[in-house]
Formats: sequence, C-alpha cells, structure tokens
Amino acid sequence: MPDSKVSPTELESLFVDESGEEAIDTVLRTVLEQFVGFTRDGKIVTKQRFLKLSDPTKILVALLARRAMVRLNIPGAKQEAGADQLGAECLVPLKSCREHLSRHKARRLLEKNVAGYFIPIWAVPDAAAAVLKKPQTQA
Repeated sequence: MPDSKVSPTELESLFVDESGEEAIDTVLRTVLEQFVGFTRDGKIVTKQRFLKLSDPTKILVALLARRAMVRLNIPGAKQEAGADQLGAECLVPLKSCREHLSRHKARRLLEKNVAGYFIPIWAVPDAAAAVLKKPQTQA
C-alpha cells in the first residue's frame, strides 16, 4: 500500500495513557471480586466462594490477588510467594501446592524468580480465564 500523507494528529489517537494496565485492572477486578477482598493493611480476605474452588484455582486466585494488591499500592504487598506461603494461604497441602505450581508453570500461567512464584502481566488474561472456566469447584 502506498504511503499516503497522514498528518501526525491523525495518528495521535493511537496513543494510550496506561500501556494496557487499565484493561488488566478490569480483568483482575472481574475475577477477584467474586472470591476475595482486601483489608487496607494488606491482608487477603477470602469469600465463601473461594473455599469451594479447586486447589489449582485457589492458587491462581491467590497469585492474581497478590498482583492486584501491588497494583493498588498496598504497603508491603508483593506479587511473589513461595509454595509454602501459597499452600498456607490457600489451605492446600504443601506437596500438592508444589505440584499445582509446577503444572501452572508448565502451562505458562506463572513464572518463578528468587522471591517466589508470580503471574507475569502478559499471563494475567490466561490465568483469569483459567479461574473463570467451569467446572472450578471441588466435589
């Protein structure tokens, strides 16, 4: 296609204010408001629906919640957590938690660094979709 004369002002509509973070915030809110809430001092409070989730889904919700707390600038919030911490938060036995984390990592829903496991920004939509797909409750 020949290069037509386009003024720079016509292209300015392509600029966005927030590098897509607004869309990520919407995804996080849509998923998390069903299962958890936060206290102002940085604690995750689970709702009754959270307890009915499968163990792998609880882990994803907990990691999504950690990302949301960082986005909310809650003091002391960290997006990463170790298997032992996630197991305790999600009421999942440590061995099972490690297995679920390994499977999620293999599916590229999360990554691991020195500080622990976390959901990278690019994987938030896929992790949210995994949480919202049915069936997600334990028998």
